[in-house]
Amino acid sequence: MRKLIYIISIFAIVLSCSSDETSTPVTPPPASIVKYTITLSAGEGGTVSTTGGEYESGQTVNVTATPQGEYVFASWSDGNTNATRTITVSSNSTLTANFEKRKYPLTINFEGEGEVIEEIINAGRTTEYDSGTTVKLTAEPVDEWLFTGWSGDIGDIDPTENPIQLSIIESKTVTANFEKKKYPLKVNIEGEGEVLEEIINSGRTTDYDSGTTVKLTAVPSEGWRFKRWSNENYTSQIEILLNSNIELIAEFEELSEELISFYDENGGRENFHPYQVLALETLLFTQKDIENNNLSEAKKRIDFVFSIMPRSDNIWNQIQYQTESTNSHCTACPINIGGPVSYYGLRMLEQIISNENPSINKSMELTVVVASCAQVTRPTLPNLSPETVELNISEKILENNSYRLRISSKLFRQWIKSITGGYNVNLNIHIVDECVEVNYSDDGEIIRSYVVNPSKLIDKVPIELAEKTDFWWTVVPSGVPGDGTGFNRHFITGGMGGYKRAGDSRYNRPHMFSDDAWFIRKPEHMGLGNYHEIELKAYQPQYFQHEFMHYFYAIWSEFGLEKTSHQWFDRSKWPNDFEGVFEPDYYFESIQKRLINASPSLADGLEFPGSPKTSLIDPYQYNLESYDSLIGFYEREPIQNDWHKVEIIETNGKLRWRNAAGVTWSLEIKEGELWTGPDCVYGEQKLGVYIENGGGILGLIFQNEVYERVSN
Repeated sequence: MRKLIYIISIFAIVLSCSSDETSTPVTPPPASIVKYTITLSAGEGGTVSTTGGEYESGQTVNVTATPQGEYVFASWSDGNTNATRTITVSSNSTLTANFEKRKYPLTINFEGEGEVIEEIINAGRTTEYDSGTTVKLTAEPVDEWLFTGWSGDIGDIDPTENPIQLSIIESKTVTANFEKKKYPLKVNIEGEGEVLEEIINSGRTTDYDSGTTVKLTAVPSEGWRFKRWSNENYTSQIEILLNSNIELIAEFEELSEELISFYDENGGRENFHPYQVLALETLLFTQKDIENNNLSEAKKRIDFVFSIMPRSDNIWNQIQYQTESTNSHCTACPINIGGPVSYYGLRMLEQIISNENPSINKSMELTVVVASCAQVTRPTLPNLSPETVELNISEKILENNSYRLRISSKLFRQWIKSITGGYNVNLNIHIVDECVEVNYSDDGEIIRSYVVNPSKLIDKVPIELAEKTDFWWTVVPSGVPGDGTGFNRHFITGGMGGYKRAGDSRYNRPHMFSDDAWFIRKPEHMGLGNYHEIELKAYQPQYFQHEFMHYFYAIWSEFGLEKTSHQWFDRSKWPNDFEGVFEPDYYFESIQKRLINASPSLADGLEFPGSPKTSLIDPYQYNLESYDSLIGFYEREPIQNDWHKVEIIETNGKLRWRNAAGVTWSLEIKEGELWTGPDCVYGEQKLGVYIENGGGILGLIFQNEVYERVSN
């Protein structure tokens, strides 16, 4: 065929030439054959179907690359990826079939939180490994997780081993399993109550996953209260983050029968605002701690209540009137547990703790003088007309060894102990089997009911008791009709005064006075009904501290803490370094910032050294035989004007009273008794006379006030 084409071509040329001219035919030489060398080879891991050879140009060569074993064909060296191909020869060429190891994926899954470190032992790469590669896998949990084992394509390997080695000869999927560490939360109970557990974000009943937050709520049984957790958290509801084994104790403490009774009479404990309950119960239980000398526990309780309700914060006023059924310390209030609720007592307890509840082998004596009866003049309704009645002291005051007086003054006596450096204050009860006179005054706003000549009542105390008494408290039948309702006035029946004893050359002894009703029923402006024992414990410290601070401010007047009466009611009159707001804050800071380091000390100021001349007979029971012993100088303390400085003189054989103001009147002895004459501006009256054992005159009582002899 090729020859035919060649002849035809020559023929065509001849014909063409013949059309123009005549030529002689030429015979061409034969064409040369072009050949090329094709070299084919196989790389590691396979073979080729032909190794090539020499081929004419244009000739085609078929070749197939075949992998061996765990190899697969990858490509020819010219980039062709077909294992079988046809090559058209056009030049010399060399081609190599490339093979590579078969690849197997190793898929690693995770359950939980952790990581798996892959380490190639002899070959391979990160994600897909060459067949036969050995891979070391190490499971590493993150914090608070645990590796629990392998699962998946691990063959006969123990799933708990870590690390493991895998031989990659096929695709494998391996899972590293992790789980949260489990921590037991063990809650024990002391007392009676239960603890409710609530999982906040994860976990389970007994052992909780690490990082689980559990809410614990301590719920006391009836008649009990939650005290604290063993981690010293006093909040009944807490959240615990579980990242270790935790064991907690929920401590409950039993309520006293008296406290349960108080709650029951006022609708139950749940009827009170929670903060009222917190304040009241902290007061009562902290006082118990101090009695048991558990000062550390007492401090923790006080710190907790003031962390919930900060000192001087208005929350204290708010909880006083939170519920109509438990409003405290006001007109028509059903209860009186203080105003603010228990705040005075709590600050007194805090002061006791601050002073570390000192105790020394010394004591002071507080003597309560109780008048068994009284001739009482009091107003009546509807016209406020006076009436006079004979009244006996209430039996409730004296029952059970005067229990009401003892519990009412208990915290006050503990407080005095702390601010005097540790003097125990003993309470003595003395009943005077004589009647006193009770009268009243009315200024249109306040009716003041008072004992006429209260010193005369104290003068009835036996000398043995009087000589060791450091301060006094008198209680008499009340001059208030009922609770004082309907008079459109407040009754005031108590306060702070002084008792000047002959032989004490310094100042009046503290003398608190009150009526019996003050400890039996609530005054009309402080609440309704009779006092419960719990109310006496909660409110009466407020009364005692208030009255006693008047005495401190008067005796240690150099500090200017009561320049005007009750100046602490005006916050602008507080010293600049005082920080509080409420009245008990003023008292607390007065003690801690001024009086605690006063000179003389509070202990020296309160402790009575004893009379150098025993003379505590009734100053109205005497028999003067002559007036010679009366002549001399006398003073009434405190000296407020020239009328309080007196000289008794003899003029023309007669006695006269002459004061520094120049006013004078006559004195005379009638049947052994000293009387003022008819020229006295106060009228004729009998004077009391303090007489020492040797017959000397120590002092006189005029207008119910003591004038102590200062010189002859």
